[in-house]
Amino acid sequence: MSKLFVDDIVEKTSGHRVLIPGHVVQVIQSTYDTQETSTSSTFANTSFVGTITPSSSTSKVLALCQVALMSYATSGQTNRGKGRLYRDANHISGDIVAGGYNYGGNGVLINHTAALNWLDSPATTSATTYTFQIAHINGSQTRLNYGADVDSHMILMEIAQ
Repeated sequence: MSKLFVDDIVEKTSGHRVLIPGHVVQVIQSTYDTQETSTSSTFANTSFVGTITPSSSTSKVLALCQVALMSYATSGQTNRGKGRLYRDANHISGDIVAGGYNYGGNGVLINHTAALNWLDSPATTSATTYTFQIAHINGSQTRLNYGADVDSHMILMEIAQ
């Protein structure tokens, strides 16, 4: 059995990184605190975005989103909204759904904190933008960031391959 002991690994050419498979190369965090509302069943972009420029076209990007969603419904109505991630112009993730049922009252706001985590393979070294989209399923509206002190977070991690 052979062993390799090193104290330092240095790149051969300036400006290139040493990419070790499975290791995190870079981390980008975005925080978004503006409230946005959807009354449409068609997904629409929000201004909740994160951008990362991968070091290698073989890298993966792990998107970790903590999202504040709110649904609104009148008495006797189910309310549900949904969200998903887009990379540039491509739908890449599964949907998250938040909602509930209003058993009485003039209108009920149902607040949710949802996680959407997705491992993506953008296959580029160009700046790559991840956009959170929302849509309304039923009830009267879905909101992203439903209160003054509630915000959503997106962490993008480049993982070397």
